[in-house]
Formats: sequence, C-alpha cells, structure tokens
Amino acid sequence: MDLDDMLDTRGEREQDEADSRQRQMDAIFVRLAAIIGRADFALSRAHHDLPALRDAFEILRNNLVHLLDQNEVELVGKPGEPIDPKRHTVDAARPGQPPGPPTVAEVIEYGAFSGRQQQLLQPALVVAAVPENQQQIKEV
Repeated sequence: MDLDDMLDTRGEREQDEADSRQRQMDAIFVRLAAIIGRADFALSRAHHDLPALRDAFEILRNNLVHLLDQNEVELVGKPGEPIDPKRHTVDAARPGQPPGPPTVAEVIEYGAFSGRQQQLLQPALVVAAVPENQQQIKEV
C-alpha cells in the first residue's frame, strides 16, 4: 500500500466517522421533534387546567431525560450536593444553612456530563445555600 492509498483510506475512515456522527445527531433531532410534538399535543388539551399543564411538562421532561440517558449524558446539579466550582456555576447565594461547606439550594439550569467522553459538557447554574454569616462562595 503506497502513501496515496493510505491517505485515501484515512480520508474514507474520517468521512465514515463524520457520517456516523451526523446520523446520531439526526436521530437526536428526530427524537426532539417527536418530544416537542407530544408536548404541543398535551398542551393543546390542557387549556387552563393547571394539573393537565403540569402533567404535560412532566411528560416532556421525562422524554428529554430518557433521550439524554440513551446518549449517556447525565444531568449535573442536585439540591443538597456540595458546591464544586468545576461542576457548578453559582448565580446567587442563599444564607441560612448551618455552618459548613456551601451546598446546592436550587438548580436554575442543569449541567451535562458525557459518559461517552467522560467529560463535563456544561456546568450547572445553581443557587448556593451558605451559612448565615457567609454571603460569598469561597473558591475551593
């Protein structure tokens, strides 16, 4: 096998990998479109019925979490877990926690961790619970 053949083979392999990634993304987009359709369907029947609206959002959330699970993506950020500057971005501090390290009080936006890549894709945006006398989060 000469250099031109090796370069052709490498180019074909790279194209196959790119095509495979695109197929995976297309499958995600198709699934997202289906989830949005189900949410719209449920919302169209909810009218002003708050329990039905809550049910519709719960269905949407469960479908999105299932889609993340299928792609080995974990949500980052759970109330009560210790603040980790690598995994959490603190938007605000809420005093009132007993003395000790700050913890997550509320999650504004979940972060994402890729199990396939073993890396954090996006940190969570959170409200931190801090001791009464502490207004700022100290860097760890």
